[in-house]
Amino acid sequence: MIKESLTPGPGTINLVRPISIIKPFIFAFVFASLFSPILLSCQSSSPPGESWLAIVGTDTITVNQYSLRYETAPHTGFAETARIDFLDALIIESLFAQDAATMSDQYQDYLEQLVAEARVEAYLTDQIELRVAIPDEAVRQHFIYSLRTLTVDAWASEDSATAVEIFGLCGDGSEFKQVGKRIAGTAYLFAEMTVQWNSTDPILEAVLYELVPGEVSRPVYVDGFWWVARLERYEQTRIPSDQAYIELAPWIRDALEARSARDEQNQILADAMRGHTMDVDPVGWHWLVDQLYPELDEPQDPRLGIPFTMFPETAVESINNASADPLVEIQGPTLTSTWSRSDLVERLRVAPRPLPREIDVDHFQRKLFDHVRWLVEFAVLDQLAKNSGYGDHARVRRDVNIWQTHLQARYNLNHILANMVSDSASADKMMLTYIKEVADREGVLINLDLLNNLELIDVPVMVRKRHFPNRPATPLPVGYPWAGEINFQ
Repeated sequence: MIKESLTPGPGTINLVRPISIIKPFIFAFVFASLFSPILLSCQSSSPPGESWLAIVGTDTITVNQYSLRYETAPHTGFAETARIDFLDALIIESLFAQDAATMSDQYQDYLEQLVAEARVEAYLTDQIELRVAIPDEAVRQHFIYSLRTLTVDAWASEDSATAVEIFGLCGDGSEFKQVGKRIAGTAYLFAEMTVQWNSTDPILEAVLYELVPGEVSRPVYVDGFWWVARLERYEQTRIPSDQAYIELAPWIRDALEARSARDEQNQILADAMRGHTMDVDPVGWHWLVDQLYPELDEPQDPRLGIPFTMFPETAVESINNASADPLVEIQGPTLTSTWSRSDLVERLRVAPRPLPREIDVDHFQRKLFDHVRWLVEFAVLDQLAKNSGYGDHARVRRDVNIWQTHLQARYNLNHILANMVSDSASADKMMLTYIKEVADREGVLINLDLLNNLELIDVPVMVRKRHFPNRPATPLPVGYPWAGEINFQ
């Protein structure tokens, strides 16, 4: 293995990141015993005593399963019709999954990835819950902050020396907006900014809310910039009272717990990576860059990517000469492993994180290197999860069952669509006919009374996985496009 010190790039890399720059990410699946110790069928029976909403062939959609999917999947609507449509979508997804043929190796690779995601998600969730505790004093302090809206002027500079110079020139707050004319470096003025509690970075927020009108803050580093801020004024939007505290305290506690969870996740990752190094073969690295860069030199509008999309698959699948030559070597107390060129290409293909699209090749290399390091971090976390017994965790089994059914249904749907040669209207008609035929063959029974009386949150909110921000906690059912078109009642 050739070792070379490049930053970033090939060479021996210490994998412990400074806590301040670790980015929180956010998971869940399985197919066969060849790929995981968890073996599940897409047909699942209802646990003893658990209420059911639908029986679809040999599959049962329970109240708990429905509630979890409805309240976390990326869909909209909360009227009675939305409830029924969502149940119809789950029924269609189950029918597609039960009628699916044996999936290709490509889909089975996705299943392996999703099983690992389920383990890591469960592990991180439990570890974070053990660490997060918000004292009542903190809630009361932030309650006072939440009743104020600040008006702030701020200078931002990428250079710490410039920020220190700004602070020195206007420490008394005088002529704050004019100081930019007197500095040697470059800084940007943000005038009359409105700041509300929980609307900006917690580090900057903590500094701003401690200022008195006219006071200038010391330089604060947040997201690549050094900030020097002056509080112009604040508006008391509500008078502190016991009633106000009762109303706002739950929301404040939830927000503080979310902040603390992000910090704890960063610390968990830093602890996990301590003592691990990553060696990258320079020859193999340049081969990978040469393979991917021509396919990824056109930036893509991120709005085009749907949450489940594992793009850009086409760039990776264009690589047909990946060899077994070692490319990445990982050494550490938790994980020791060697990834070949073909291993890394496959990990890039199934990872729920888009490959970087940079026109400049140097920027592309840096982003790609961060991407590979992220893959190593995930592999270490997954090994920790397996060492901690999460291979057979109840929540892992639940999430795996959801994603397995979903992926089997997607596989069947894509197979059907690939063999259709008709316009969209005819295709929809053919698809509805297919769904009815499978439903008649398998049998569908719905508990509509229970569905109508089910207590659900008012507005569903899409929840993303902790370590995988491009993946929702649960997927939108495959059958959603045809929900409401077929009466299963």
